[in-house]
Amino acid sequence: MYVTYMKADGAPSALLLPLPSWSGHTQLCDDALNDEWVSVPSGSEDFSYTHYRKNQYEESLFKCEDDRSATHCNTLQHTATHCNTLQHTATQYEESLFKCEDDRFELDVRCNALLHTATHCNTLQHTATYCYTLLHTATHCNTYRFELDIHCNTLQHTAIHCNTLQHTATHCNTLQRTATRIGLSLISTATHCNTLQHTATHLDLSLICSLRPTAARCV
Repeated sequence: MYVTYMKADGAPSALLLPLPSWSGHTQLCDDALNDEWVSVPSGSEDFSYTHYRKNQYEESLFKCEDDRSATHCNTLQHTATHCNTLQHTATQYEESLFKCEDDRFELDVRCNALLHTATHCNTLQHTATYCYTLLHTATHCNTYRFELDIHCNTLQHTAIHCNTLQHTATHCNTLQRTATRIGLSLISTATHCNTLQHTATHLDLSLICSLRPTAARCV
């Protein structure tokens, strides 16, 4: 509901608004600016009529409203200009963002390609290291195989020599047994010869004893 101040002729001079029509004001703006009263003009504002003349307060209200209307229009114009500028800037930013996304996607693709290449290079490097290790191991294996062949040949010759020594030992054992038998035979022969010698000695003694009486009778 509007509160009105009446003029002398019965027409309303100003209206009190129920709510302020402006927002975002500071305390100083609320104290200095008029956000509550709105003047109600009557007649024309170009002062072409002579039967009515506004007082100084109405002149101040009209001037304040004109200034605020001009300020509001300028503010709207500047706001529209700034909005257009911001919209153009936002459009450029979006285009730049899309371009950055495209560049980022391309950069990601290149980075992934480089990463795969680096991974492949690392794999090749590990493979080369493994091949070098296998080659070094194969060289050692060939060396050990050659040494093993030499050792096997040595063992083979040693085995042949051992077989020869074994045959020689067997032959020596045979000769030793033969020598033992011959020695036993010689011992038996010597024993028999001793027996025969004792027998011959006994016979000689018997013959001498038998010849002594005969020789005594002859004398």
